[in-house]
Amino acid sequence: MNFYILKGKYVGDHFCGHTIYIPVEYGSLKKYNATLGHKLNHSFRANARTMPFDSPRFGLVQGIFTTRDVKRGEELFINYGYRPGKAPDWYRQLYNETFGGL
Repeated sequence: MNFYILKGKYVGDHFCGHTIYIPVEYGSLKKYNATLGHKLNHSFRANARTMPFDSPRFGLVQGIFTTRDVKRGEELFINYGYRPGKAPDWYRQLYNETFGGL
């Protein structure tokens, strides 16, 4: 089964480590729109990053913030930051293509 992944809440200054898995069939905004984090794709040259954000709806969560000015319609990317030993195959392959090996 394929999933979209949303990272969980911070506790104090520490990320609690929980992850929300959204089944792909709920990837449509018509079926799941509480957050839009599952719509961000990965890039090692990301134009956005996550930082703690105090949401009026969900409390302390990871917010998405751009790292530079972006143009209207430009896709936002974050670096998923997987650890090499726990990264999925597609991530390792992209890392090797981008940087020449893990």
